[in-house]
Amino acid sequence: MTPILEEYAGLLYRYRKIINVTGARSREEIRSLVEDSLIPFPLSGRILDLGTGGGLPGLPLYLRNPVLEMAFLDKSRKKMNVLSLIIQKLDISYPLLLTGEASRFLPQYEGFFDYVISRGMGETAFVLDFAAAFLKPGGKAWLWKPAGFVPNDYQRKGFVFTAGEVIPRTFCSVAVYKKRDGEG
Repeated sequence: MTPILEEYAGLLYRYRKIINVTGARSREEIRSLVEDSLIPFPLSGRILDLGTGGGLPGLPLYLRNPVLEMAFLDKSRKKMNVLSLIIQKLDISYPLLLTGEASRFLPQYEGFFDYVISRGMGETAFVLDFAAAFLKPGGKAWLWKPAGFVPNDYQRKGFVFTAGEVIPRTFCSVAVYKKRDGEG
């Protein structure tokens, strides 16, 4: 890992003792979460990290490529305060931080993002329901799921997600879903 990613992992470990921003307990577990976040990812487009907690998976991607147009959303003010503090300590340019229920931001950000990424926010259907509203038609949702996860197509009134590739990581799999063009 790069020095800034090591610093982030150390800060996440330090602050997780104050508030539970990640389920990981040891430095090694946090380091693995950071490494598992570093997937091959498009180098442009607007990205929303939905249910970000302590910044996973979005902050490692942003630290690796700070020109990404990244936004972080979590309903927990405490978690977002910790994320803001971590960003301040890393001395990097501030990405967009959104604190509150996801539905609160729909009037401004509906159909705004090219990608939604999420890890540990909940069941696939629950996350895709929220992702659909924020994604442009043709946008993709990248979901960090348990190792061996098998994605299925997902349909609701007004939108369809087709399951695409699964990217195996050390402790998880990243399932990629595409929102069908013209739906939503």
